[in-house]
Amino acid sequence: NLAKPAEPLFAWFEDQFQLPGHLIAYIADNPTKDFIGAKRREWKTIRVLTGEFSDMITDNDHNAIFVIKRLSHLI
Repeated sequence: NLAKPAEPLFAWFEDQFQLPGHLIAYIADNPTKDFIGAKRREWKTIRVLTGEFSDMITDNDHNAIFVIKRLSHLI
């Protein structure tokens, strides 16, 4: 049973799509667990400020590289 931030889970996705981490983007909302494993593998991380975690303030290790207010703000 693998759960975030288990690195084998992120490695599995890299293998499945045959992509290095720096070419993958991870979009999520919970900075307490969502971005740790992805950032370790050099994935681009995008935090969406919606739901119960929208007001949560975290340190750099737990937050995403990019922050948007809505999914519709993705370009």
